[in-house]
Order: sequence, then structure tokens, then C-alpha cells
Amino acid sequence: MTSTRSILGCVPAKHRINHLPCYKPPIRLHHSTCSSSFTSQHAPSSSTSSYLDTRPLPFVHPLYLLTLVTHRLSACSSTSINMQLSKQLFTLVSMTCLALSQAADPMIMELLASDAGKDLTMLAESIKSADLADTLTMAKNVTILAPNNEAFKAFMEMPKNKEISQDVLKQALTYHVLEGMVKSKDLTMMPMYYPSILVEGQFRMLDGMKQVVTGFKHGDSMIHFNGGLAVSSMVTKGDIMFDGGIIHIIDKVLPPPMNISMTAEATNMTKILGALKKAKLTDALDKAKKVTVFVPNDMAFDNIASVVNNATMESLTSILKYHVIEGTVAYSGGLKDMEVKAMDGKMLKITVGKDDKGATTVMVNGAKVIMADVLTSNGVIHVIDQVLNPDNMGEKPDPTKPSKPAFPGAASGTANLPSSMPENPTPPKNSAAGKMGISSIAALIAGVFAFGIIA
Repeated sequence: MTSTRSILGCVPAKHRINHLPCYKPPIRLHHSTCSSSFTSQHAPSSSTSSYLDTRPLPFVHPLYLLTLVTHRLSACSSTSINMQLSKQLFTLVSMTCLALSQAADPMIMELLASDAGKDLTMLAESIKSADLADTLTMAKNVTILAPNNEAFKAFMEMPKNKEISQDVLKQALTYHVLEGMVKSKDLTMMPMYYPSILVEGQFRMLDGMKQVVTGFKHGDSMIHFNGGLAVSSMVTKGDIMFDGGIIHIIDKVLPPPMNISMTAEATNMTKILGALKKAKLTDALDKAKKVTVFVPNDMAFDNIASVVNNATMESLTSILKYHVIEGTVAYSGGLKDMEVKAMDGKMLKITVGKDDKGATTVMVNGAKVIMADVLTSNGVIHVIDQVLNPDNMGEKPDPTKPSKPAFPGAASGTANLPSSMPENPTPPKNSAAGKMGISSIAALIAGVFAFGIIA
């Protein structure tokens, strides 16, 4: 017969008992074939045929109990019945061990080193370089957004990316690790905001709030996760289980969110940068914590060119502050019909409705949000199609109609505002920036991950 020691080999060490005592459970049974071993020494003197002790028993691993029973049966009798039962129990123990070993999910570094991780070798190397292997091995109940090798190649082709520091690489990678298990079936067409494990620092200036990745479903099957600089990744293979959670393989590296001016530049919002520069508000806005900014697109400034070109620093400052909400990071999913106080002390009116095609539309006073949830290191940007007027909240907004400028009598033209960087050309599709799906200026910023600038 197989030894008890060989059976115990599959029982986890923390549940093993190094020797097998003559087990005496607190139950007296009549008709036992081994009464001396199975009669409780704790049972009170009584003529009752059985006695159940209700005292709580210590936890004993079920595999150990099966092993123990097998051992005691073989010791009690050599009858063919008990021998057969012993063999059956041993078979059950062996099958249980096999099932447990096959059912266990691999650890993260084991998975990355296996065939399942053959397209994630550059991620594995980056994890080791950033000294994150132990952290991710111990992590539980997390979701890892894993850029594939093509994504890393595109990222590494950008200027100076091979020179980024270990600390910055660690922050970039931890931005791809989300708290909680996010399965494909959990995502909907409405954006969801998933907190990452990115620590407080240059990419997370949220006064204690977690930095997020947005996730949503496009159509029936395409799943996207968006990061900083408005970079959007698509899941190429999802729901890969490991012992600490779940992995989704994505086709782009997600830059961590950066400050407002860099984000605006990367997403080609040049007029707001010129306005902030003229009003000397750039530095203050970049360093503010927990802000929501409604950024007019370039056309919005041109729609009121006469106002912008003739504005004093004081009036321009008042206009720009009216686009900022302090102390609140209001992602689009949390916006509803409400009034909120802007940085200049005046009220903004938020309205949520349906446009003429039935799509949900958010309006700020009379301006429409045309691009929502552009993540920044200190909050979020929502791009709007008109410049807001602090002295004119406007009429009741109608999302089914085109928005109108909030400055009556303003003439359109070219808003002459200083520019800090050249216009963003569209990058070739086969370039690193094209593969990442971002502009050339964004590539310049993401190419050093802004690390050479703010690291």
C-alpha cells in the first residue's frame, strides 16, 4: 500500500501535521469495527449509545482528514472491505490533489514566461527593470492592462524612452494596474472609471484621490481603456486569469495623465494654451489639485476673435477662471443637471440631455461637451465648443440645436493668442506616434513621457 507520507505530499505545508496520532474524535459509535480507536475519551459516563460534543474543533485541511481516515482504516483491519475502502479513499485524495494543481492559476511572472505570455516579453522585461516583480506577485484582486510587444516597440521608438529612470518606469507600469477585478462583461458603452495603484506624485496630484483609467465598450465586442494624453487602447485578448487577478492585453502603452498644459498641447488645444499664457495662469492651473476644466476648442476662440483680441489681462483672466471648478474632479459619468461654482465665484449650469440623434449630450451653460474625460495629473478636462461668458449664463440650453457664442455682438476671425509650440502635424501611420494613435507633439511629450521635463 502507498505510504501515508506520499499521500501527505500533496497537502499544503501549512495544513500538514508531522505525525499521525491515534485520532479520538468526541463521538461514540456502536458497531465500530475498531472501537478502541474510535471511542471518545471525552464522552461522559452514560448509557446513551452516542454522544456529540458541540465544542468547536480546530480547522483541519480536508486532504489531511482523508489521509487520516485512510491510515486508520488500514490500521484497524485487514478485511477486504476496509482495504477496498482505503484504496478508494486514496484514489479520491490523489484525484483531489491533481484537480487542485490543475485548477490553480499561475503567478503573474510564471504566466508572462509561459506560452500564454509570448506576446508580453517586453512587458516582463520592463517589470523586472522597474523592480516590480515582487509587488505584482503579491498583488491580489487586481486587473493588469498588459501592452503587447508591438505596443512597447512603438513606445520605445520614441525619443529618449530608453533613458527613462527606474522610478518613472515604475509609475508608468503601476498606472496599468487597476484595483479590483475588471472583466470584459463588466464594461458597457457608458464610461467607467477604474482606480489604478499609481502612487501620489507627478502623475497623480489629486489630493488623495486615485488616478483612474477609463474603460468602455464600443459596439458589441470592442473594449477600450483610455489613459493620459487621450491615448485610447483596444483589448486584443481579454480575461486571462492569474493567481492575483485578471489580465487584458492591450495594443498601446497608456501614458499616465500629465499636467493640463501638456495635455492640452498633446491633444492640439493650442488656443487655450495661448490664453493661459497671456493671462499668466498656466503655472497656477498646472499645479492646482483636484480640478475640472472646461476647455474651449480652437474654433470656439476664433468664434469670438474680436473679444479675445481686445481683452485685457484682467478680463481674460476672469473668462478663463470661469472655465475651472476647484476641489472637484467631475468625470462625465458623474455629471447631471446642476449648478456649480467656478473658480471666479460665479455659477455654471450643467445640463444633461439628448441631442437630435438621441445621444446623451452634456452642456455647460450653452456650450456642448464635444470630448469628455481627458485625464490630467490633477483632474479632468472636458472640451467644449464655445467660450463661456461669466456675465452671461445664457438661455436654457437645447442639446438638439447647434450651440451659439455666449458673447453677443462678437465677431469671428482669428484669435491672436501666443503659441508655445508649433501646430501638430498628423504623423505617418507607420511612425511610432502613428502606431500609438497620437499626434507628433503628443509623441514628443510621450516620447520622454514628459519625464525629461518634469521627472
